[in-house]
Amino acid sequence: MRAAGTLMGHLGFPVYHAYYQQIPVDGKGVRLSGANGPFVMTLPYKPGVDLFWSVTRYGFDTFLPLNPADLGGHNIQAYNAFNTEPDKNGNVTFTFSKKDPKDGTYWMPVKDSSYYIIARYYGPTSRLNGNTAKDIIYGGTPLEKKFETVKFK
Repeated sequence: MRAAGTLMGHLGFPVYHAYYQQIPVDGKGVRLSGANGPFVMTLPYKPGVDLFWSVTRYGFDTFLPLNPADLGGHNIQAYNAFNTEPDKNGNVTFTFSKKDPKDGTYWMPVKDSSYYIIARYYGPTSRLNGNTAKDIIYGGTPLEKKFETVKFK
């Protein structure tokens, strides 16, 4: 049930309440996997929401958050506007990798297996247009049309 809810979006909120994006592949179309090395994602700290945003990752095998016991006890399941700070450019950068890069980015540990990212935007506004994870990761790539985003009024 929890996995189905993840795929549908939290409680089936309409898009004007909460906009969810699944990020299964990088900008080249390669499935995200710890075996493929680090995946780095930089997003605006203030993307254009009235409430808040969050980013987490899930296993393709279970469609659930990765188990902290399988990640050396690392228990951060999500980063959001409340547990991150913007860099000097007003962005926040996440590294999805097996080992902590210790480079000042927000680390989300992953395993060798495939995973996907869910970016959630609560209270999205028109300022979100062009500032979502999909806009940034897929913008200007052949995948841009395949992963089109909703445009907010």
